[in-house]
Amino acid sequence: AKKEYTGEAIEQMKENKTVTNGRGKNAIVLENADYDIIDYQSNLKRGTGYVVIKGKGNYGGTKKIAFKIGARSVLKWWKDI
Repeated sequence: AKKEYTGEAIEQMKENKTVTNGRGKNAIVLENADYDIIDYQSNLKRGTGYVVIKGKGNYGGTKKIAFKIGARSVLKWWKDI
């Protein structure tokens, strides 16, 4: 999901995301307990940020997942002045 630039580091919350193992009909939806968020990359400016997750329990390995950071609305900048 696209996040809006705030001037601070943008982080993804586990509770708001669906992580799957596999694709299509064979995809398995992972529970929050099946993985940890271990790192964020390029999450300070607008563009593409990344969250890195690591599997736990029956799931191993790491995965780097991209998310978009959009420009902040001009109206919000104006309100802050």
